Amino acid sequence: MSTQREVERRSTVPSAGEEATRAAATHLIVQLGMPAEISARIPGAGEALVRPALLDRVAARAWRDDGWPAAEVMALECAGQSGVLLVEQGLAVGLVNAVLGLAMPLFAGPLSRIERGVLAGTLATLLVDRGLTPGLRLAAGAGARPGTGTFVIAFTVRLLGREGQAWLAASEEFLAGAWATRGPGRGTFSPSLELAATTVAGSELAGAGPGDKVVFDETAALSPDEAWPVRVSRDVRSVPAWWSTEGVVVAADSQAGEAATRPDRAAVVQRMRAAASPGGVQVTAGYACPTIDPAHPAPLVVRRDGPVVLLVDGRAWAYGAIAEIDGVLAVTITRKPAD
Repeated sequence: MSTQREVERRSTVPSAGEEATRAAATHLIVQLGMPAEISARIPGAGEALVRPALLDRVAARAWRDDGWPAAEVMALECAGQSGVLLVEQGLAVGLVNAVLGLAMPLFAGPLSRIERGVLAGTLATLLVDRGLTPGLRLAAGAGARPGTGTFVIAFTVRLLGREGQAWLAASEEFLAGAWATRGPGRGTFSPSLELAATTVAGSELAGAGPGDKVVFDETAALSPDEAWPVRVSRDVRSVPAWWSTEGVVVAADSQAGEAATRPDRAAVVQRMRAAASPGGVQVTAGYACPTIDPAHPAPLVVRRDGPVVLLVDGRAWAYGAIAEIDGVLAVTITRKPAD
């Protein structure tokens, strides 16, 4: 017989499906929160361009299980959580030699103890430049091995005409703590959820009004009982995702989303954002999203019964409701902004 405490504990422990959904939802937020490119000036080495990319869960698992690459390992701590930063040996040697004013050696090997100190100091300077201290602490050392739920961010670093790689392996709590060091409210954003796009003749668009339908010929009609393929965008980042019947938006590698959606519908994502033809106007159907604060990550939830926003040139042109014409997606215009 189960005790009352055991029943209460089981009711608060998320199921495997819930954990997978939350992980995929957080994966989406991390992707959207990252800048496409970071420019940082390194004393003695000049300007470095850094392009971050979050590995999907399959690639992150392979990265962990196949063994780490030859790299200098730095232990990180933030908000009581541990993370690991790995810097490819070639990049590490290049950074240290640039800072010390030395020529790049023919072969890159492990750094000496003194050189690791120089590398740690250089990376600490970058953290200060990005406003991530004092909440984030860094030290040369092996660090803890990432667990199965760890996020892995790969960084491509271009410095002095060379490119190298670095990797950050950290938990959701670590990433949220690092984001929080930027200060309350800093870094929040409101993404857009894009359902489909089509091209309409300018003359047809000018005469359209409430009751008329905008037809998205390249997008199959959407079933209310299935997850929908969408794109979630912020500035220059656009992330493929699945939109569940409950309104939860998760990264496209979510197994839960794929299981709930017919495989032949996945091709719809690739056809979205079609280029406008000459003389035509591109219309995008989407939904407004709530503001996201990566310092307090929570699944992105957008109600399906809300109004569809029809965008032209990035501005709301009309609002409508989901419809279907001959098996393809359509949106019935319900009002125009001036109405």
